Amino acid sequence: MKGKQNKKRLKPILKKSMLTALGLGIALPIGGTLPQADAGAIGPEIKISQPVLSEYIRWLSRSSEDSNQHSLVSYTPIEALDETVEIDLNNHFSLATYDSVKASSDNPSVAYVYVNNENKLVVIPYRDGKINIELKANYTLSGETVTDNFELYISKQGDVNNDGQVNAADAVALLKHLRNEFNRRSYSAVEMNRMDVDRDSEVNWSDANALLYGYAENKLGKKDNRYVLTFKEVQDAPFALNAKITGEMKVGSTITGTYDQLDVDEDMSNEPLYQWYRTSDSWGTEKQIITGETSKNYNITADDLGKYLFLEVTPRSISDEPFLGRSLMFSGREVVTSAENAQGAIQSLSPSNGSTDVKVNEPLVITFNQPIKMNTEMGYSIIIRNLTSNSVEATYFTLFQIGFSVNESTVTINNPTLQYNSNYSIEISEGAFMAISDNALMPGTIVEQNGEQWTFTTKEGPPPPP
Repeated sequence: MKGKQNKKRLKPILKKSMLTALGLGIALPIGGTLPQADAGAIGPEIKISQPVLSEYIRWLSRSSEDSNQHSLVSYTPIEALDETVEIDLNNHFSLATYDSVKASSDNPSVAYVYVNNENKLVVIPYRDGKINIELKANYTLSGETVTDNFELYISKQGDVNNDGQVNAADAVALLKHLRNEFNRRSYSAVEMNRMDVDRDSEVNWSDANALLYGYAENKLGKKDNRYVLTFKEVQDAPFALNAKITGEMKVGSTITGTYDQLDVDEDMSNEPLYQWYRTSDSWGTEKQIITGETSKNYNITADDLGKYLFLEVTPRSISDEPFLGRSLMFSGREVVTSAENAQGAIQSLSPSNGSTDVKVNEPLVITFNQPIKMNTEMGYSIIIRNLTSNSVEATYFTLFQIGFSVNESTVTINNPTLQYNSNYSIEISEGAFMAISDNALMPGTIVEQNGEQWTFTTKEGPPPPP
């Protein structure tokens, strides 16, 4: 919103009063002095003086009176009511991509905020002041949390200079702008919104008129409870989410780091910073930087044999500060093996994949193509899932080494008595077992043999007793 020249001239007596305000620091509207009012005084209910504006928030409309009808870019509208403001978050934090969307205010005594069951941000102002609003959401693809911050400025209508009072100083500030005494200074949307006393979305001589006559008619000041609201952007760093490394962990292979970059401020993105590391364990302790490897692709060398590879990615934006986001470190999870080693594979299953009429107490056996050992790190498991009842009947963790046994290349699962006439899947995490020869992570049964999951159906049960 910009100031607009108005060819109207105030009446001589009003113009004289304003000149007096500029010269003496007091205001002399018709019939007396301009009284001072507490800008923070609250009546029974606060009333939002429309329009409500936003500054530099790229995804949000500039004004509650804006329409997207003639815009090439679709913005989220600001729905300003008498006592609340509502902003639909379904475009900014779509429920198709995010869940658990929440909002908080760093000073609830100034304004209270929350997200309702329609995924709308609701703002309830209580008094003058400034708050930071934080939106927080869960990125469903990876379970990571993202945040977006912006500010809300609240001031009493007529408090042009935002000093907490409504008096002659506000008339002076407004008149200086109108007389263009600070023509080199650019005003923010927050300041322009305060100067728009008559709320016509323009700043001109009619605002000075409204300020002075508002007091003469007791429509502004301490008895008035109208407040001006402006949202303003706070720069948030971009996020790197859902990161992974693709490709074979073998000497001579090329692996690639991928991730989703999110900039909640909708700034222009830039090429992120990359750095590759190698380490002796999958936890990434004592990582060694691989000098010169600063792209998303990496060619595995003989120096990496028997090591784990990690990639650090730092997202960047180019339009606003802060340019750098939070760095994210992630690994390929598998140890690097030599090119000559045969890739770990599942040789056979018992009962075989897709079997029917399986005995409920039949042993469950998986055989790999080479000797193996258990992976005792956290997070690896064997799950017996009843697909018919959609329930888990047993879970065994390799960390505790209970519920199954390993002999050479064979894993035997201690079969609990299964249910009759039920369809089952046996789900072993990829990497739950490791090759003894080179610690390579072995495949799991979820991606077993030609990409098919290990499932079978048990036989029908005996008839119930008479």
